[in-house]
Parts: sequence; C-alpha cells; structure tokens
Amino acid sequence: MNPASEPLQLRDIHLPADLGWWPPAPGWWLLLGVLVLCIVLGIYAYRYWLARQVRRAATRELNMIKTNYLQAADDPQLLQAVSVWLRRVCLSCYPRRDVAGLTGQEWLAFLDQQLSKSKQVQRFNSEIGQALLKGPYQQTTQVDAEKLLLLCQLWLRHLPYQRRRLL
Repeated sequence: MNPASEPLQLRDIHLPADLGWWPPAPGWWLLLGVLVLCIVLGIYAYRYWLARQVRRAATRELNMIKTNYLQAADDPQLLQAVSVWLRRVCLSCYPRRDVAGLTGQEWLAFLDQQLSKSKQVQRFNSEIGQALLKGPYQQTTQVDAEKLLLLCQLWLRHLPYQRRRLL
C-alpha cells in the first residue's frame, strides 16, 4: 500500500476544560479590595462628618446671636440667647441626666469643666458667668458682650465631638 493514499489516524482537537468561577483572577481580588477600602473610608468619613455636625450647627447659631446683638445692642436679650444656646448645646452633646438638672454655680462649674485644658484666664465662674445666671431675668443689665462671646467661642472649641452609632 501506498502510505500517501492511506488516511492519517489523527485524533480530534481536544479543547481545554471550561474555566471555573473560583478562584477569581487577580484583577477581581484587587477590585474587591478597593471596594472594601472605599466602603470603610466612606463609613469613617460619614462618622467624622456626623461627629462635627453639632459643633457646626452651634457655631452657626452663635454667629447669629452675635449678629443679632450687633444690630440690637440689647444686653438682656444677648444674655438670654447665650444662656439658651449653652443649654441646648450641652443637651445635644451630653447625656440629659448629667446636664438638665444643673442650675446656678453647678451649671457654671459644669461649663468650666470644658475649659479646664485651656490656659484662658476668663471662666464662666467670673462676673460673665454670674451675668448669665441673673441677667436673663432682669430688665436692665450690663455685660461685656465681647468677652462673653469670646468665652462662648472658646468653650465651643473645647466641646468634645459627639460620637454617634451608625445603626
């Protein structure tokens, strides 16, 4: 027989097995890592934003009080607005049981606790603080508004950041 005329005994082409979904390619692992990192950073950024939300709102309100005082120059109204503002900020940042019942010198001492790290000489236990206790209830009173507003700004800077749980 002629070897050229014989059909070749070749086998059919074998295809490789289908690729499984596991383990994923390195690019998918990288994408998963970037996604997890973005989620974690997003949670921390959201917590950071939430923790400073009270301070931002309090700063805006204090600036409104200052603007209203500059327009009206009414000391009793300033004392009343600052007193209410201080109470509202403290109720937002501290447990109600620790703040709500404080009055008089205990209230001023609580406010001064936030300034304990400050080297500022002016405190709420001084004449400014005494004006906060009595001034809102008097029709005419005198107070150094500039010192009071500066003390409030300093106090606000020492306010601890509020930490909330996300869920």
